[in-house]
Amino acid sequence: MIVNNARYEALHSFGRMFGFQQLIGTQLPGFDVLALAQRQGVPGRLVEKPADLDAALAWSFAAQGPTLLDVRVD
Repeated sequence: MIVNNARYEALHSFGRMFGFQQLIGTQLPGFDVLALAQRQGVPGRLVEKPADLDAALAWSFAAQGPTLLDVRVD
């Protein structure tokens, strides 16, 4: 499961701790982790609404082999 907020949040947190107002290169608006996984043969699902998470988790746990859930958050 990827909790996807379209940025590298760990670097944002560290940057704030060190007083940086803006970190260049940590926004990832076009990075499609689901497409990347699928190109590597790993099936995945996009979850855009909280109401869809239970069904996506059930699908993932029932699968044979690895899966990826791309869970979009703000």
